[in-house]
Amino acid sequence: MNKFCIKCKLDKNVSEFTKVSRNIDRLHNMCRLCTRLIVKKSNFKHKEKRRKQKLFYYQNNAEENLIKGGRE
Repeated sequence: MNKFCIKCKLDKNVSEFTKVSRNIDRLHNMCRLCTRLIVKKSNFKHKEKRRKQKLFYYQNNAEENLIKGGRE
């Protein structure tokens, strides 16, 4: 069974698409490769913002993270 990727404009096997509950066919409209490329580009574009978010989360949840990590 095949599905059309809206990003690369190719017909691909449904196994190359991630699952998503909100779509009728329960599959994402972009293939895994295209989705990965978009996420990678976005992360690079917003590198500083992502770094600040991670730092903020770590500082506000440091105790919880240590407990989960088994380093109590």
